Amino acid sequence: MSPPSDAYPNICGRQLAVLDTNDADHAEDVDRAFIELERAHACGQLGLNDEAALAQRNAQAIASAFSDASLRRWYESRGARLATLPA
Repeated sequence: MSPPSDAYPNICGRQLAVLDTNDADHAEDVDRAFIELERAHACGQLGLNDEAALAQRNAQAIASAFSDASLRRWYESRGARLATLPA
């Protein structure tokens, strides 16, 4: 069973907090970018527009540093997929 959709921003926030605590060298920035992307989508769906914009900026800032073209394509593909999901 999936958690209610209004729980997703909090779940993403907890995941990011774990990374903040345990990933000081930012070795897991790929994970961080995708979590922020999911958080942006969840916040947007809930009308939390400021939080969505911040998460989107964070995700984009991290993803713009991806040196691997396949990671950039994966990130762009996931962002495009999220944009097609119904509210």
